[in-house]
Amino acid sequence: TTSVAAVPDLGSCMQGKGIDVGALDTDEEGRSLITAAFLNGNDLGDPTLQDALDACIDELDDLGIDVVIAYGAVVLEDLRGQLQAYADCMREHGVEEWPDPNPDFTGKEIPFPVVEMGVALVDPDFGAANDVCEPLVVFSPF
Repeated sequence: TTSVAAVPDLGSCMQGKGIDVGALDTDEEGRSLITAAFLNGNDLGDPTLQDALDACIDELDDLGIDVVIAYGAVVLEDLRGQLQAYADCMREHGVEEWPDPNPDFTGKEIPFPVVEMGVALVDPDFGAANDVCEPLVVFSPF
């Protein structure tokens, strides 16, 4: 889990990478909570924001600071929409058995039903479909 001391470090790191972020809260489990307030008007789908977030998580990890991300309600709803678009895209590109995301996905677990997803992962069209569909999800499930 994220220590309270790590919370300002993630924001400072993001600022240092040119991403103007707001206050970073933690949830009841101590995870860094990515909320609309933290995004501060930035688009979660912006590759620059994604690259900065990935780099900051890696840098803090190198310092021994464990940063575990959770999502606020608005961001989580957006992510659920992206996962549904990914599922629809996978089916449109030949992986007919690809399941819809779990309706109760909270960002802490695998977003798709494991058994159904396992069947779809062996579909010969999976690789090509994933190449097309993966960009639809900010934090790819694969």
